Amino acid sequence: MRLAQTNKASWLWLSGLATVVTVSSLQISLGCMASEDSLDNYGGSSSSSGPGGSGGGLAEGGAGGPDDPPSGPFSTNQCPRLDDESWAEWFGLAVDQSVLLQDADSTATDDYSSYCGGGADEGRPDVVYSLEIQDRGTLTITTEPNPSQPVVYVESECGVRTTFGLPPDQLPCIDAAGDRIQLGVIGDQQLFVIVEGAVESGAHNVRLTLTEPICGDGVINPASDTELAEQCDFGTSGGGGAGGAAPSNGCDESCRFETPVLNEDQCPGPNIDHLVGAPFPGHTLGFSNDYQAPCAPSNGPDRVYSLALQENDQLDLLVEAQFDVVLSIMTDCDETKPAHCQDSPGVSTDESLQFTAPAAGTYYIVVDGYDAASWGTFELTAQKN
Repeated sequence: MRLAQTNKASWLWLSGLATVVTVSSLQISLGCMASEDSLDNYGGSSSSSGPGGSGGGLAEGGAGGPDDPPSGPFSTNQCPRLDDESWAEWFGLAVDQSVLLQDADSTATDDYSSYCGGGADEGRPDVVYSLEIQDRGTLTITTEPNPSQPVVYVESECGVRTTFGLPPDQLPCIDAAGDRIQLGVIGDQQLFVIVEGAVESGAHNVRLTLTEPICGDGVINPASDTELAEQCDFGTSGGGGAGGAAPSNGCDESCRFETPVLNEDQCPGPNIDHLVGAPFPGHTLGFSNDYQAPCAPSNGPDRVYSLALQENDQLDLLVEAQFDVVLSIMTDCDETKPAHCQDSPGVSTDESLQFTAPAAGTYYIVVDGYDAASWGTFELTAQKN
C-alpha cells in the first residue's frame, strides 16, 4: 500500500480516520468484475424513494429544495446493465445536497467484495447505488450509527475495482465507524457506491454529501471549465498554514505548487552542517526527478542536501514523510544512482539509513519519492556519531 498523489494532481490520505482521493482522470485496476451471468441477471430493486422502500434513500436539500427531495436513490442487487431500458436513471447529487442511503432488502445477495475490513467476509449482502455528480465539488461519504458497521466503497466502472490510478490495495473504502471517503469530483461524473450491509439483513445507513470545493479542505479538486485544478491540499489555507505560522510546505494559498527554489533539488543542494542533530522540515512539491535511487522505481521528485564528514564518521539519517519516501546518500555530485539507498517494503513513510564515511569530504543526502505519485512534506534528521 502506498500513500500517494497521482500525476502530481491527486492525493490519497489514509489516517485511520479518513480516505481522501481526487478523481480527475479515472484509471481502472481490474480485480472484482462480476461474472457475465450476474451482469445479465442483475435483478435489482429500483423501487420507491424514501426510507422503508427496497433500495430507498432519504435526500435532503435536493434539486427541488428540502420540501421536494429528489426521487431515489435506487439500488440494484448487482451492477446494472446500462443498456437495459428497465434500469433506473442515475441519482443526481448537486452541491449542498445530502442523501442518506438506507436499505434493509433481505433479497440482496453477496456478489462483490472489497479490500478493506469485513468487505471480503462471506454472507454480507451488497447493493449498488448509481450516482451522477452534477457539480464540481467534494463528495464525502460517511456511515451513520448502525447495529452492524457496513463496508462502503466507490467504483467508476461498476463491478471493476477502481483505484483511481493508485495501487490495487488503495480502493476508496471504509469499514469502521468514524471513517470517511472524500472524493474530488466534477460535474456529469458517474460513480457507483457499493454498500455491503449487515449479514443476512443488509441493513445500512450511509450518508453522501456534496460540498463546494475549497482550498484547504484536504481534498485536491479537479479542474472545471472555469477553474484550474488544485495541485496540492494539506488541509490548510496553503503556504504552510494560516498566517504563515508553519514552514512552507510548497503549496500556496490557491492550492497550487509554489515555485521551487532554483536548483534546491540538484547537487550540491543546501548545506545542512548547522542543522546536524535537529530535525528540519522540507518538501518535494513541484521539484523534479534528478536522481534515481536503485532501490525504487523512477520519476520520484527529490531534494538534495550536503554536509561535511570526517573519515570514519558515522552518519545516522532519519526521514519522516507524508508520502512513500526513499532515502539515499551520494559520495559525489556526478552520481546519478546513489549507491547507498533505503526503501522499506510497503508504505514506507519513515526511513532510516546508517552510513560510515570512507574518507573526509562532502556527502550528499537525497530525499526521494518512491515514484512519480509519491511527493509531499517531510522532516529530516541527520546525526553524526
